[in-house]
Amino acid sequence: MPFIRRLADYGTVVVLLFALFLRIYAAQKTWHGISGSRWSLYLTLAICFLRLAMILLDVSAGKAPWGRILFPALIILLLARVAAGTSSRLQGQIIGAALELALIAGAAAFVIFRWKRYRSVPHLEDVFEDIFFQFLPGNISRFAAREMVLLWEGLRFCFRGFRSVPAAGFGYVEQSYIKMLPLLIVIGLLTEGLAYELLAHNHPLLRLVMHVIEVWAVLWCFGMYATMKSRPHTISDQRVHLRCGVFSSCEFDPYLLLDVQQDDSYDLPPRKEVARMIVKGGPKLQVHLKEPVTVRRMMSGPQSFNRLMVSADDPAAFRQALINARRQTGRP
Repeated sequence: MPFIRRLADYGTVVVLLFALFLRIYAAQKTWHGISGSRWSLYLTLAICFLRLAMILLDVSAGKAPWGRILFPALIILLLARVAAGTSSRLQGQIIGAALELALIAGAAAFVIFRWKRYRSVPHLEDVFEDIFFQFLPGNISRFAAREMVLLWEGLRFCFRGFRSVPAAGFGYVEQSYIKMLPLLIVIGLLTEGLAYELLAHNHPLLRLVMHVIEVWAVLWCFGMYATMKSRPHTISDQRVHLRCGVFSSCEFDPYLLLDVQQDDSYDLPPRKEVARMIVKGGPKLQVHLKEPVTVRRMMSGPQSFNRLMVSADDPAAFRQALINARRQTGRP
């Protein structure tokens, strides 16, 4: 069953890319009396029906919440109206906006009804992920939640400046290349200004897109630094929580610790063998465990590893804290 789902995912991507190709490069050509633009619409609609059928199977089996049906149904409704020729473009936009507002209102109601539960959650990405999971697939939910947190934390960080009190734990960004981001932002702004003058000064839409990307990039960089500062590694005799900002995290019992050593090698081990939870330029350590543990990532689903590579500003103190936590468990 997982193989069939993976094959369906890849097939969906291929068909949608082909539909996009028809829409852009062959919109005016005809096959069997139907234009390429219309074929593109039909292919997209067929894929949406297929995905909706798969989601309905998951919902009926209790593997997914019912809210997961809303987005595919919205897309199918709009595409079907366009394909049938029963609505103008303006009517389609109005319908889409109304349904999207209804979806946002439903998400807001979802948060309000579960507010007491979310008040106890320490980090926003866990809140947003739980909300988005009601409407989006797991990988997209994780990515969207963490992207929102990066932008939000970047905005907060810009307003608060550099005076935020660091969270307690073992940091991993002070010895990394991330501290060079403010300088890189200035260089990026100079490049953007040159591109603006050469390419976009006569194109209002392109100017707007460039400004949006510029603001997004600046907030993203500051948000990455802020989230890594506020999410350090924490170690106790009951739990070890390793983090790399919002990009990856892992929790395990210190009893599982087998060995931890600093790794000064330049070459990194393969991703399939070791979970990389590192920051470029910072000191690295390899943590060996007795059993595989689950590592949660921003770009992919949870995976299990018994070898972890983590960054730490003070690798000696970090290693000793792990060893002490292992000893304090009192188990052989």
